Amino acid sequence: MAEKNRSRLILRNAVSNYARQVAQILVFLLLTPYIVSKVGSEDFGLWSLIQAVVGLLGLVDMGFSTSVVKYVADARGRGDTERLGDLTATFFWQYAGLGAVLGVATLLLAPMVPGLLGVAAEDAAAARGVFLLIGLRAAQGLPLGLFAGILVGFQKQVVSNATRTLGTLSYGIAAWWALGVSPDIGTLAHASLWTGLGANLLAAALCLRNAPGVSLAPRRFRRGLLREISSFSLWFFLIQVSILLATRVDTIVVNAYLPLAAVALYAVAMRVAEQAATLCRQMVNSLTPMIAELKGAGEDRNVRAVLLKGSMLSVAGSTPVLLGLGLLAEPLLAAWMGEEYRSAAVPCQLLLAAAFVSIVHGNTENVLTMTGKQRFLALSQVGLQGLNLTLTLLLIVPLGLFGVALATLASTALVKVWVQWKTREHCGVEFGRFYAESVGPSLAGAVACAAVVVGGWRVLGAGSLPVVAALLASGCAAFAPAFWFAGLSAKDREYFGGKLRAAAARRRPAAEVAA
Repeated sequence: MAEKNRSRLILRNAVSNYARQVAQILVFLLLTPYIVSKVGSEDFGLWSLIQAVVGLLGLVDMGFSTSVVKYVADARGRGDTERLGDLTATFFWQYAGLGAVLGVATLLLAPMVPGLLGVAAEDAAAARGVFLLIGLRAAQGLPLGLFAGILVGFQKQVVSNATRTLGTLSYGIAAWWALGVSPDIGTLAHASLWTGLGANLLAAALCLRNAPGVSLAPRRFRRGLLREISSFSLWFFLIQVSILLATRVDTIVVNAYLPLAAVALYAVAMRVAEQAATLCRQMVNSLTPMIAELKGAGEDRNVRAVLLKGSMLSVAGSTPVLLGLGLLAEPLLAAWMGEEYRSAAVPCQLLLAAAFVSIVHGNTENVLTMTGKQRFLALSQVGLQGLNLTLTLLLIVPLGLFGVALATLASTALVKVWVQWKTREHCGVEFGRFYAESVGPSLAGAVACAAVVVGGWRVLGAGSLPVVAALLASGCAAFAPAFWFAGLSAKDREYFGGKLRAAAARRRPAAEVAA
C-alpha cells in the first residue's frame, strides 16, 4: 500500500472511530435516564447487575478478538491469501465452539441466577428471562462478531464502525419505543438481543462482500494454526482479566474501607475518566491493524514512523479534552450529578491524568502487541494492577479517595514509562526522542487551552452543563492553532499540510479539478 494512501486511510478510520464512540456516548447519556424513569431504580439496578455478570462470562472470548485483527492484517501484509482463508475459517469455527459453550452455560445458569444474585422472589422470573436473553446475545456475538474484527484487519474500519453505530442507534430507538409500550427490563433485553443480532448479520454480509479471500469452510479449519493463535491470544486473555479486575478492585477496596457514599463518588469519577479515555483512544485503535500489516510486509521503518506520528496525533487529540475536563471537573460534576459530587473532582482529575499517561503510551503497546512482545506486555499489565492494589491499600486510610486515585496515577505512570524504557530498542525509538516527538508538540496547545478554559470560567462561570461544554469546546479550539503553529516544526506542518491538501483534492469533483 502506498504511503499516500496510508495517511488517508488512517485519517478516515480514525474519524469513523470517533464518530462511533460519540454515537455510543450520546445514546448512553440520553437512554439511561429514560430507562430509569420507565423501569424504576431497582429494576435498573437488576438490569445493570445482570449485564455485569454476563460480561464476566464474556471472558470465554479468551483474547481471540485481538488476534483476529493482528493475524488478518499480518496475512494481508504478507500477501498470503491461502493463510488468510485458513485463518478466517479457523477463527470462525473456534468462535462457533466458544459461542456454543457460552450458550449452554447461559441455559444452565439461568435457573440459578435469582439465588446467586440474591434476587427477591417476585423478581426471580424477570431475572431468569433477562439473563437468558442477554446471555444468548453474548453467545451469538462470538461467531458473528468475528466479521467486524475481520473488517478492521482489512483496514475497513469505516464499514465495521458503520455497522456498530447502526446497531447502537437501532438499539437506542428500539429500546425507547419498546419501553414506551411495555416498560420492563425484559423488553429492554429483547431490544438488545435482536438489534445486536441484526447489526452482526449486516457486518457478516458486508465482510463477505468486501473482504476477498475470507473463508468459512470447515475443511479449512487448522488445528496447528489454532495452537499458534492461542499462544498469542492467551496473553491477551491475561490482559483482559487484569483490566477487568482493575475496573472492580478499586471500587471493592473503597467499599471495604470507606462509607458507601464514597463508593458513589468514586464510581462517578471513574465513569467520567473512562468515557473520556475511550473517546481519546480512537486514534490509537485506528492504527492497530496498520501496524500489524506493516510488520507482516517487513516495513519496520514505517512501523517506527507510525509509532511516532501516531503517538503525536493521539496526544494532540486527547490533550485538550482531558486537560479541559480536568480543569472543569468540579463544575462538571456539580452540574451533572449535584453539589455533593464536587468532592469527587480531585480524584476525577487524577484519573484523567492516568488516562492521559495511558494514551501517550498506547501506540507503543500497539507496536509491542503486533510485533511479538505480547507476553512482556501482558506481564507488565499484571504487574501494574498488582502495584495499583498495593498502593491503594497503603494510601486509602490516610488519604481517602484522593489516595485511591493517586495510586492509579502513580502505578500507571511508573509501569508505562518503565515499559517504554525497556522496549526502546525493540520499537527502534530512543527514550527521550519518543517523549520529545509525542508529547512535546502539544505543550504550547495545552497552555493555550488552559488559559482559555480558566479565563472563560472566571468570566462566565460554569453553573450548567451547556456552559461547561462551551468552555471545553473553546479550549479545544484554542489548542488547535497553538499546536499547529507553535508545536509542530515547519517540516511537520508541510508534511501534514500536504496530506490534508491531497485528501481535499481527491474529494473534489473531476470537473472542478480539471478546471
